[in-house]
Amino acid sequence: MGDVISGGDGPDTLQGNGGGDVLGGDNGADFLEGGDGNDILRGGAGADLLFGDEGNDSLFGGDDDDTLIGGRGEDTIDGGDGDDNLGGLSGADFVQGGAGSDALNGGLGNDVLHGGLGNDTLEGNDDNDTLNGGEDDDHVDGGDGNDSIIGEDGHDSLLGGDGNDSIQGGGGDDLLNGGDGTDNLVGDDGDDTIIGGDSESDLRDVIFAGEGNDSVDGGHGNDLIFGMGGNDTISGGAGADDLRGQDGDDIINGSAFSDIIFGNAGNDFVNGGFGSDRVNGGTGADKFFHVGVAGHGSDWVQDYNAAEGDVLLFGIPSATRGDFLVQFNHTANAEGERSGEDAIEEAFVTFRPTGQIIWALVDGGGESSINLKIGAETFDLLA
Repeated sequence: MGDVISGGDGPDTLQGNGGGDVLGGDNGADFLEGGDGNDILRGGAGADLLFGDEGNDSLFGGDDDDTLIGGRGEDTIDGGDGDDNLGGLSGADFVQGGAGSDALNGGLGNDVLHGGLGNDTLEGNDDNDTLNGGEDDDHVDGGDGNDSIIGEDGHDSLLGGDGNDSIQGGGGDDLLNGGDGTDNLVGDDGDDTIIGGDSESDLRDVIFAGEGNDSVDGGHGNDLIFGMGGNDTISGGAGADDLRGQDGDDIINGSAFSDIIFGNAGNDFVNGGFGSDRVNGGTGADKFFHVGVAGHGSDWVQDYNAAEGDVLLFGIPSATRGDFLVQFNHTANAEGERSGEDAIEEAFVTFRPTGQIIWALVDGGGESSINLKIGAETFDLLA
């Protein structure tokens, strides 16, 4: 059996000894140490310091600005009101900040951290942690391991770190960075900034930007990105990416390697980037950009439609209409033949100075005009 010790008014020092002790600080700035066993420590009013030590302990800070350290074991830590400093150390801990701007550190083990009200800082550290910032503007860092992170309301900064993480921004204008690994990132509402990862150890990320005008960079790896609602800016980064703007007037850049790009609804700006890309602007007046250098690759435009206001943009301002040649050829069927009633005639737009095919327009032969814009001037390549 453990001891039951109450401190009363004033700054008390209470120590539990062995067994399951119950320590209550009451009023004042108290120091409570549980010792061995599964202890219950209640700081009460005042700026208290609680240390669980060995065992699976329960620590409650109460009012004011408290420091609660769980120690070894699987601890439950509740800061209560005030700006609290909470640490789990080792073990699979549950740490809750409560009201106030709290600092939560899970330490070792698969921890669950919840910031609650206030502008909180949460650090999962090692292992597979579950972190929820709660209300207001929180900073959440999962650290190593496969972490699950939710920002909830407020303008949050959410970092996955190493491992295969799941990050959800919630309401507000959030920053999400998956870090290394294969991550799943969801921006939700607000104008979010979403980064898949910054290093070559960043693998394939799946990103849903959500509602709002979001900025998304897939980083390294072969990423799948959905812009969803709003006017989004999407960059695939290094890798062969699948980029989908969906609703809104989006700016989509494939960056490196051969990408697949769908603008979907809205008046989109599509830049395949380096590599030979497959691009589809979707409905709306879309712009298909090529920088003009050979390394940029040849882009296959699947849905060029002059009647919808689509236009080709070329990035060398000194180029002229005479620098471009349009040739037609039937798309090959399954047998490799390029003729027949069912064949679709593609239009190949070649830049004469380099001989490079810049764009291949699916069913380009069915267009009454192919509009090319260089600087402020627009030319019909079929006129």
